[in-house]
This record gives sequence, structure tokens and C-alpha cells, in this order.
Amino acid sequence: KVLVYPNPSMGSAQVRLQIHSTGPTDITIELFTTAFRKVLEERFPQNPAGQDLILPLADGRGSPLADGLYYLKV
Repeated sequence: KVLVYPNPSMGSAQVRLQIHSTGPTDITIELFTTAFRKVLEERFPQNPAGQDLILPLADGRGSPLADGLYYLKV
């Protein structure tokens, strides 16, 4: 189970992801447009259980993402 907040982000530069895990886990987050173009990939090695992840709302070059819908792959 993954919880993304705030959702919608309402102009925020980042969102938080709450991922339920039972212990330290390697996590990879990929963000795609509705046309399935990957705009971001973030890796979180050995993320402790219960710790929120902070995901910037910018592409791999640092440009802010456009308003709209995105697919999130965890």
C-alpha cells in the first residue's frame, strides 16, 4: 500500500510517499506521464520501515513537472 500526499499537490515542489514495509527495503520510484514517458526515477536504498519518502516534482534535469496526471511505479 502506498499513500501519496498532498494529492493533488496544489503547486508544491514535492510530495511525500508513505510506503508500508516490514523492515529496511530498497525502493525505486518511477514517474510516468499518461503517454508512458518516464520523467523521473529515484532510488532509496535501505529505506527504514515507516519513514516517508520525499519525491521532488521535477524531471531528471530539475525542470518542474507540468500540471496533470502521472503514473507512479514503486
